[in-house]
Amino acid sequence: MNFSQMDQLENSIMDEYKLYLEKLVRKMSNAEFKRMLLQRKWTSYAFTPLYDFGIDGMQNEKAKIILRSIRNDEYPPEGPSHREDLVHDMKIMGMDIEEIINEQPSKHTEKTIKAQFDFLRMKEEQEIHDIKVVTFLRFALEILVSVEYSVFVRRLEDFGLNRRNSKFYWPHFMHDMKQHPLGTKGSTHSDMLSEQLGDMLDTLKKASACGKYVQKSYDLRAEFFRQKF
Repeated sequence: MNFSQMDQLENSIMDEYKLYLEKLVRKMSNAEFKRMLLQRKWTSYAFTPLYDFGIDGMQNEKAKIILRSIRNDEYPPEGPSHREDLVHDMKIMGMDIEEIINEQPSKHTEKTIKAQFDFLRMKEEQEIHDIKVVTFLRFALEILVSVEYSVFVRRLEDFGLNRRNSKFYWPHFMHDMKQHPLGTKGSTHSDMLSEQLGDMLDTLKKASACGKYVQKSYDLRAEFFRQKF
């Protein structure tokens, strides 16, 4: 599998995911959409622990430098964290702080988060494991998150949240997205990892493994939405 084929695979999954989510969100009542976001909040809380867990098991220092930078972006040295920005957006939507804080993760949400941690356990040789970690963090936690938010932001406008006053959903939609082909560097979180991942795929075996991990990353990410809200 070459880079062009990898790009086609990623792009086809992104398109499929967006169509699926558009259909799903369109059918949701306002109450169901809010409940979905409250559950989705728990996957946001899992973001940095998943990055930490992935980084801890890796040996590729060049990739780890980029991953650390992305993880650290979640906690700016001055001002609120991205988790606080999420609460800010939910308040604008009309949710009160008790509703936001007291919402418990469903068993399905907990199961999907656990499955992502389990996927990042070491089950293969080191170089392949490093590819698995970078592929998952880039595709599941950056590219597909941007796809999700590209759908969410349209519905969020119904609740008074838009590009001008959003501190979480709109910025993450923009800075997580894939803008460049695999193997070329860009400024978004997805594209910051693209060039380095391309350098790691220097054999057919590694490229084939990456393709398999892209598909698995999608399966793990999409599983969250297979519950009733």
